Amino acid sequence: MKNNYKPTKKTTLAALPLFILFITAILLLPGSSYAEEEKGWLSWAKDLATSAEKEDVDDRHSYITIDEKKRKYYLHLPKRRSGSDPISLIIAFHSGHGGGIRLAEQSGFDELADKEGFAVVYPDSVVQWNDGRAKASSMRDIKLTKALIKKLITENNIDPKRIYATGILNGGLFTLRLACDMADTFAGFAPLLASIPEDYVESCRPSKKFPIIMMSATKNKMVPWQGGSVPFGSSFTHGGNVISIDKTIQFWQEHNDCSAAAYTEALPDRDKSDGTRVELARYKNCSKGSALTHITIKNGGSTWPGSKEKPGRMRTTMIGLTSYDIDAAEMIWEFFKEHSITQK
Repeated sequence: MKNNYKPTKKTTLAALPLFILFITAILLLPGSSYAEEEKGWLSWAKDLATSAEKEDVDDRHSYITIDEKKRKYYLHLPKRRSGSDPISLIIAFHSGHGGGIRLAEQSGFDELADKEGFAVVYPDSVVQWNDGRAKASSMRDIKLTKALIKKLITENNIDPKRIYATGILNGGLFTLRLACDMADTFAGFAPLLASIPEDYVESCRPSKKFPIIMMSATKNKMVPWQGGSVPFGSSFTHGGNVISIDKTIQFWQEHNDCSAAAYTEALPDRDKSDGTRVELARYKNCSKGSALTHITIKNGGSTWPGSKEKPGRMRTTMIGLTSYDIDAAEMIWEFFKEHSITQK
């Protein structure tokens, strides 16, 4: 029998902080094996419980109306912008359980944008991004993306030929959908910890070839390397299936007419205490104007590589290890610069 009871969003949000703080209190009772992690775990729990509320009131947000619904985004423009030349734009899509400002703080894109002179915008989803799964959000996030780009080009002198997309987990899946549906709009893509939904593989027919860099983690619990079930929404219920990382790489290798062979190298183990190693693969002989690079984070979890947030042991247990051997934001930007059409 189908259960028609659906708790309201307000009820769910109200209960989440109480539940997390209840679990926190139990874990921090005298004698708990996690007592030494009190500061880190308690900080993370409070942050998780209140991040949605903080994001709602953050005065850095701007708004755009899509289908009579106000959608939030956070725009960061480089502090030392000089001249009147148009600048590049990166659109960064957060994971299904985060927000744009949270991603800005994790990724370090803002600081990099100030140094390199590009803009970065972080839109907010409504629960999750409509990434192509049958059970994905019904929100018109493609329409949001198009409207946001049009607005930023007009208001902030963005170069329409140097607009890039990146995202992590659910945001990475949505980045892959944009590669399928809006290839003409973007100059490059960088999906992190993501693969193509099974529901969308047959529908993915990009209009052109392009540069794409993927980052995958072998111990990603949210989007498993071998493919299969991924969670949906705050309930972490089954949200549909994705194809494997290997098949996703093969999809883009064939689309860009790259050779099956790749030049691979192990990157330096810059942080020997993080429990991860990183391997880089550059695929050869891709069509002109395109490229394919794959970063494998061995033993890495469902986290932004090089995250500015330092997770404690409890959070690591839940989402896996964070690699500090690379800075994902820097690698993504260097890839975009290397394959910028202005340098061809």
